[in-house]
Amino acid sequence: MKLNFKSLKAKTWLYFMSFTAIILVILWLLQIIFIKTFYQEMKIKEIVKIGEKIEKDYGNGKIDEDINHMAFKNNLFITIHDEQSNIINSSDIFGRGADRNQRFMPPPEDFLNMKQRLDNSGENSIYFISGGHNMERLFYGAAFESSDGAKLYIFITASLPPIDATTEIMKDLFIVVTVILFLLAFFVAFIFSKHISKPVIKLTDTAEKLAGGDFNIVFEKGNYSEIDQLAETLNYATKEMSRVDTLRKDLIANISHDLRTPLTIIKMYGEMIRDVSGENLNKRNEHANLIIKESDVLTGLVNEILELSKVQSEGFAFEHSKFNLSKMLCESVGRFNVLEEKDGYDFQLDIEEDLYVKAGERLIERVLYNLISNAINYTGADKKVIISLKSYENTVYFKVTDTGEGIPENQISNIWDRYYKLNEIHERAVIGTGLGLSIVKDILKQHNAEFGVNSGLGEGSIFWFKLNRV
Repeated sequence: MKLNFKSLKAKTWLYFMSFTAIILVILWLLQIIFIKTFYQEMKIKEIVKIGEKIEKDYGNGKIDEDINHMAFKNNLFITIHDEQSNIINSSDIFGRGADRNQRFMPPPEDFLNMKQRLDNSGENSIYFISGGHNMERLFYGAAFESSDGAKLYIFITASLPPIDATTEIMKDLFIVVTVILFLLAFFVAFIFSKHISKPVIKLTDTAEKLAGGDFNIVFEKGNYSEIDQLAETLNYATKEMSRVDTLRKDLIANISHDLRTPLTIIKMYGEMIRDVSGENLNKRNEHANLIIKESDVLTGLVNEILELSKVQSEGFAFEHSKFNLSKMLCESVGRFNVLEEKDGYDFQLDIEEDLYVKAGERLIERVLYNLISNAINYTGADKKVIISLKSYENTVYFKVTDTGEGIPENQISNIWDRYYKLNEIHERAVIGTGLGLSIVKDILKQHNAEFGVNSGLGEGSIFWFKLNRV
């Protein structure tokens, strides 16, 4: 099986192993290569701190005891001299610790050398390392004044034993530790990478099924909050994609139906003109008028689709203007008077006069027309449509009511989708194309207007919107 080094499992394993390698390299550098430097720096800080403490505590009456204690504890040789290089205090001046520290006691010329170095440095204290490879010594010197104003010198000497043998032992030990850690890290990284990548792999496999058109899949949650959040998002997206796919199929079926009907009628009456009414002027005109009417239906469908696409486009812009919404509504209702006269529709109006708004005039006119035509298509057998326009606080409140069967609660949120139909069997609308509510939704969203529908089965429907009054 070919390894995929770009996979999450392989990347996680490589990152874990790389982290282990970096830690081991740092440990090798610190413990093997820089151990001598670290040891010397630590010893210097220790001696400087002891020297400062002696300066601070000098004259407390216990200086000899303190010097011997610090010398014995830290394996040091400590002396205090006057300006004539006479020893005033020493860690072994009374024989205390002499056997232990006498080995490290420098010859008198070293004290003179240190005093000369200190005086020439211009500093209050100095330190340096001297000696051969087998035995190095750390020398510290500092000048200070006693309580009676006399100038005194502190000299501290510490041996720096060679650590090569220790380093070799640590190298051997670290080789064993490195091998063990690498083997352990190899298997732990493999287990971790497999555990971490498992929920992602499952999501990927499920996503491939989704890409194949299976909308019944469920994305499983993992052991991590990010995976859970991603699974929830993908499940929501799957649900929406399933709904959109259903709407797409309905859209194609319904548009095909609405296209097929006028095309069939146009073809039928065209054949009748050719075969039957060609010589009969009245019949020919009647059939030609029906062909023109059905052509207008097709034109209206195409125009509605184009208008919907334009309103939904990101770059769509319109001009706000002040106009009389009451007057516009009356004119819009007047366009349906032919239905009242011809088909017995009952339009009941409750329109408050001179209500002005500032909006896209042509777009709001389209909203009124589409909402009224929707009520006409879905009203009950009494063919009653109630239209109201009232002022409400600082807004203008429009609503149109039909007496139809109403909308089930679980379908109310879907009716604003393009070409959504409540019934499985799509019947041709009395007026309009089936895209009206989708256009209404997008136009009102462009105006940041409140809108909605109140409905229930057997109760009819009330479509409404609010615009700011000016």
